[in-house]
Amino acid sequence: MKFIITGANGFIGKHLCRRLQVEGWEFTCLIRSESTHTFFDENDIPVIQIDDGSTSLAELIKNENATGVVHLASHFVAEHQEKDLNSLVLSNVLFGTQVLDASVKAGIKWFLNTGTFWQHYNGSEYDPVNLYAATKQALEDIGRYYANAHGLRFCTLKLCDTYGPNIL
Repeated sequence: MKFIITGANGFIGKHLCRRLQVEGWEFTCLIRSESTHTFFDENDIPVIQIDDGSTSLAELIKNENATGVVHLASHFVAEHQEKDLNSLVLSNVLFGTQVLDASVKAGIKWFLNTGTFWQHYNGSEYDPVNLYAATKQALEDIGRYYANAHGLRFCTLKLCDTYGPNIL
């Protein structure tokens, strides 16, 4: 089974990719051209870099012959300011929707999304703690659309917290 990972430059993505590589999994990382961090230090981790749009995202994904996507990419801000709005919506809603849409067009069978426990203040079914949590819920709802309308197997894994050595 081969799959595609978004968010490989983040804390979780970096560690997941390194672990998957050690264990011999077959995967490719989808990286936005404006990304400034790198998760690899001369490791042989395959990368698709999204460029100027000359090739459609669906084509790039289809060329990988992958069966699934692990979507870790996001932008986190605990308390947003006006200057954070574009980054939050572009990263957490628009980019995820673009990957979902391209995945369906490319014939991807499953999509593992990541959400946050912050979508559930005081254990509520849905009560976002902040705008970040609301954008994570928005993508989860959009993913449900793609599951219902296109038969994509979609699941959101809610993460509680990220911590550990080498945090970015």
